[in-house]
Amino acid sequence: MANYWLILIGGAGILLAACTGYLLFRRGPDEAERERRRLAALVSSGRITGGQIDDVRDRLIYYSYEVAGVGYGAAQDLAAFPALPLAALATLSGPVTIRYSRAHPGNSMVHSEFWSGLPLPASTRDAAESDAVHTAGGSDAV
Repeated sequence: MANYWLILIGGAGILLAACTGYLLFRRGPDEAERERRRLAALVSSGRITGGQIDDVRDRLIYYSYEVAGVGYGAAQDLAAFPALPLAALATLSGPVTIRYSRAHPGNSMVHSEFWSGLPLPASTRDAAESDAVHTAGGSDAV
């Protein structure tokens, strides 16, 4: 009977060690995947407001907006979107459309894979959307 309890306790210990090891050493999504998920959540459930482009440096866009009387300043790195030409980004200034989280208004964006609030020229916007469709696996066949 003592052997039965030893085997049971040993098995439980091994199971506990395995679960602890899994929880300690598991890998979550990388930073790019977390950002993609954040942007997708904002596209699906975020609210839209107007804002102002404050500055553009390389592919980093700084913008400000107001929600319920509270001013917010934010920046978004657009390096993940190579279809946006750097020359077009450098000329951006003035008003911009922003998506923000209802629960956390400081969580916002001006551009994602499937939505853009940037005031880009139509030719640039069409090229970026076409490139996004091709990279997402879509086809232009009718």
